[in-house]
Amino acid sequence: MKRSIRLLTVSSSYPPFLSGGAELVAHRHSHALSEIGVECAAFAGAPCKPTPFEQNEAHEDTFEGIPVWRFLQKSRHNPAMQENFRSGEADRSFRQALAHYSPSIVHFHSLHGLSVNLIDLAIAHGSRTVLTAHDHWGFCHRQTLTRPNGTACRNISECHECQPFFISETGETTTIHERNEVVKSALSRVDLLISPSEYLRDHYIKHGFTSPDRSRVVCNGIEDRFFKISRPCDMRHPLRFGFLGSLREHKGVGVILDALCEMSPDLEWEFCFAGFGPMSSNIERFQKNHPN
Repeated sequence: MKRSIRLLTVSSSYPPFLSGGAELVAHRHSHALSEIGVECAAFAGAPCKPTPFEQNEAHEDTFEGIPVWRFLQKSRHNPAMQENFRSGEADRSFRQALAHYSPSIVHFHSLHGLSVNLIDLAIAHGSRTVLTAHDHWGFCHRQTLTRPNGTACRNISECHECQPFFISETGETTTIHERNEVVKSALSRVDLLISPSEYLRDHYIKHGFTSPDRSRVVCNGIEDRFFKISRPCDMRHPLRFGFLGSLREHKGVGVILDALCEMSPDLEWEFCFAGFGPMSSNIERFQKNHPN
């Protein structure tokens, strides 16, 4: 008798607690596959703030038909230096999830705040492993390949200038270079690495995480049900632009504001930012300085 495919999706967080890009893609992927007969479940971190299962290390609930095994990420005394790539608590909870769901495939979307050891646990269980690299986290603990001052990082061997070490659950220290080697070693063992862009795939190949024959580019896509087709813009009205996302420097908000300063004074235009983040104050200042 042919065994049905069982997919376990792993994500640092999962809706509805956090709905960033990676989390939405992870859920959308599971939901779509479940509709064609794949047995889908998810393993994810749960927020540190009070929840209905605050006293328990793990809890299972359901979100839009997908069973979710949520691991409680307990707060630390020094979150800035907290080791966010290994966790004995996450390892124990993941073993329980593997025994409970017995997945044939484990798809890792993000391991930040969980544990890179989950990859070896999935392999030991006998599951095939897939990793979607949504960002630079494999070789940049900040995920964005930017320095704390907002400038682009051009040399990943200088990670110690951003953060020299991490403190583990037991109080032991790990240097940033040791962290990078641990993460690289774990990620390089997955059966297939997926990237939403050629750019990001090339970076993971360049830094030795995967090879061309063990990696693929799969676009995240856009759910067109959230949009409607409109008629071409009537140029007699203002030229309208829009930005939807986190209002952070690495998302290009500063570049947009600089570009708007170069707009011709004869051009009638409007720009709408939809989102929140630390650069919201920059946008407010721009509005005050450019009231028209």
